[in-house]
Parts: sequence; structure tokens; C-alpha cells
Amino acid sequence: MPPPTPLEKIVTVIRHEVSEDLTHPYSYAIQATYSIGEYPTVLRNFLPYLVGKNEGDEYVVLGFQYIGPGDTQPRKWRCFKVSALRAVEIIDLEYTDDIPDPLKFKKLWKQNCIDDVEEWRRKNYISGA
Repeated sequence: MPPPTPLEKIVTVIRHEVSEDLTHPYSYAIQATYSIGEYPTVLRNFLPYLVGKNEGDEYVVLGFQYIGPGDTQPRKWRCFKVSALRAVEIIDLEYTDDIPDPLKFKKLWKQNCIDDVEEWRRKNYISGA
């Protein structure tokens, strides 16, 4: 079986629910580099909230970046082209600051990152820190 693609890893994190038996009582995040922009080799950690296609029929993920370039800005929401993410790994979520709640259905359509939403996070992320 081939290893999971970056898109499959992102969808895995979006769909993950904390297990009731507490074998993994917290959420996962994504760690990757992003080949577009000024910092193509800097690791970023983010929580994916939405994934789907943009107008150009490319897969895009809307995520909350908590480590990486610009992470001190008040707005940490980032739109990433999945094809430009490199070294994509699923990691344990060890972030305790203000983790945004999942986007409500009405707010899904107010974002301008994704035109055709295929998956979205419905449960709160839970930190292991």
C-alpha cells in the first residue's frame, strides 16, 4: 500500500475525533513546509479546518497556523495550496492558546479560500499540551 498523500493526511486530521476510550485523548495537527512565498523551507504547524477546490480546480486547505512565518500576527488563518505543501506530517497537537472553534455551516461560505468545500472540521480541536 502506498504512503498517504498530503491531501489524505489533511483529511485524516480534519475527520479525527478524540477516541472515547482515551487511547488518543487529544487532536492531531499538520506540520509541513510551503513552497510558495518567502519562507519555503520553514516548518509550519497548522490545524486544517476546510479542504476543497478553488476556482482553478486545485485542492486548497484553510488552516489555523500556530507555528510558522507570521504566527505573531493577530490573524493566523492561512490558505494553502495542497500541491505546494512539502514534507507533510501528522503530529500531536501541543498548542494551548486560542484554538478557534470549528466554522459553523453559515460561515463556511463566508471564507474566500475554497469554492467547493469537500471536508470541514466539525469538532473542537483538543490540545495534548
